[in-house]
Amino acid sequence: MYMKKSKEQDLIERYLYDVIRRLPESQREDIKQELSSLIDDMLSERTKGGDVKEEDVKTVLLELGKPSELAMKYKGGQKVLIGESFYEPYFLTLKIVLACTGFGMLIAAFVSTMVVIFEPSELTKGITEGLELFVEIPGVLLSAFAWVTIIFAIIERIQGKRDLKGVTIPFDLDQLPKVPEKKARIPRSESVVGIIFTLIFGILACFAPQILGVWYIQDESTVVVPLLNLSIWDEIVAFIALSVLLSLLDEIVKLIVGRYQIWVAITTITTEILNLGIFAFLLTRFQIWNPDFVTQLEIAMNQKVTSSGDLLLYWNSAYVNRLIIFVVAVICLITCIKTIYHTVRYYAD
Repeated sequence: MYMKKSKEQDLIERYLYDVIRRLPESQREDIKQELSSLIDDMLSERTKGGDVKEEDVKTVLLELGKPSELAMKYKGGQKVLIGESFYEPYFLTLKIVLACTGFGMLIAAFVSTMVVIFEPSELTKGITEGLELFVEIPGVLLSAFAWVTIIFAIIERIQGKRDLKGVTIPFDLDQLPKVPEKKARIPRSESVVGIIFTLIFGILACFAPQILGVWYIQDESTVVVPLLNLSIWDEIVAFIALSVLLSLLDEIVKLIVGRYQIWVAITTITTEILNLGIFAFLLTRFQIWNPDFVTQLEIAMNQKVTSSGDLLLYWNSAYVNRLIIFVVAVICLITCIKTIYHTVRYYAD
């Protein structure tokens, strides 16, 4: 069978890409080869071994059906609350979120149980707080499940009758997504790592902020001089949770789309700006740093800070806060510029 590598081959490659992108990575190569062989056999049977025309390819692909439905058949036809187009990234994200949330809560409970916060806390209080966190784990896991489902439901609702990558419903071969260049793709591992880091950081920041500090041993107890102002943490934890949700949304969109394009750019830039705004608001409106950190550290280390060049002398000053905001703003700007560059350079749908 002879087939020119033109519109016909491009159409087949786009169809294959749209099917296998919805499957677990461990299955993609095998299913791609199997599906390619199936398409070749169907074309050979239709053309009787002759030249393959574009109409022949379209007829065969239409017989195979929507890529999302075909991918679901390869996965055994399993369905959950989320539609088949988002089932695989939803299930993957759900597993990561539940595992990281459980792991983060265990760390937070362990830290609260074993660590004594520098005066006036006592070990018994730490044990009580740790046990309370253990009891809260099922509820937090349920909340994590709900938020992941809500985020995916919102994305699917926004999609409406249009897939994030351009596949419309009803099935239209002309709207199959183009196979992106290698540099245009966002590695799944990058999104997975981003989700893991965001969740563990968020869980610890919300439930065990005392983990960030100077640790030392005193009278056979592990004591920590907290870097953060724990007395106002209940007032700002909602802002931290919001920032975590925004970052999680950004990583989920990247996981679903898998390449640089307009939706990824919009989501990334929006979340970066909002997170920067939240961070700046917290630093300028709240005293988030422990105001007694230097004094407590001097007592713990039995050493007085006297050097004029010691950075601790500038602790909790407006200058330090502005410097931190500036550094975070630069990082956000670099992220936005990188996203815009890749979107303009590689987005061709």
